[in-house]
Amino acid sequence: MVGDEASYLRDEREGMRFEDIVLTEEEIREGLAFSSRLQDECENTRDRVPGVVDYADDLGRLGEIAFSIATELPINRRTGVSKQAGDVGGVEVRTTRYNEVGRLLVRKFDLPDKPFALVTSLTSDPPWRRFRIPGWIVGRDAQRDEWLDDPNGRGEAWWVPQTALRPISELLELRAEWAAR
Repeated sequence: MVGDEASYLRDEREGMRFEDIVLTEEEIREGLAFSSRLQDECENTRDRVPGVVDYADDLGRLGEIAFSIATELPINRRTGVSKQAGDVGGVEVRTTRYNEVGRLLVRKFDLPDKPFALVTSLTSDPPWRRFRIPGWIVGRDAQRDEWLDDPNGRGEAWWVPQTALRPISELLELRAEWAAR
C-alpha cells in the first residue's frame, strides 16, 4: 500500500509535487543501505567509526532520493566523485530535519557556480519518509554577509533562509535550457 500511495502522490499532484514527496519502504531501505556503504568507504569522514550510523548522512541520502523523485533527475550513486558532479543531476542537495525553520547550508569550500537545493523532512525524527523542497539558490548568490553564521560550531557558512530561495520549477526550466545548448 505504501508504494501505491507514493505513486499516487507523485502522479496525481503535478502542481504540488515539490510539497509532499513520500518515499516507499524500498526507497528508504535502498537509501539507508547506500548511506551506510558510503560512510564506510569515504575518506573524508569527520570523526566516524566504520559501521556506526550517522543520522545526518542518512537523512541527507533520503533527501537526495526525494529530490531525485520529485525532479526526475538522476541521483549520483558513485562515491569519491568531484563536487562538480553534484548529488542529483548536477545539483548539490542539502537536507534538514527542520521543516519550517531549516536553512540551506552553503559552505565556504562549495563551488560558487553550483546550484544548491534545500530538502526538508516533514518529520524531525527517523524514520524519515515525507519530504518537501522549499527551493534552490546558486552558491555565489548565497554568499551574503547577513547569512554568514556558525550555529553548530563547525565553522562559518552561509545559512540561507527558505524565504530567499527560488522555486525549484525555475531550476528545472534552466536545466532544460542548459541541456539544449
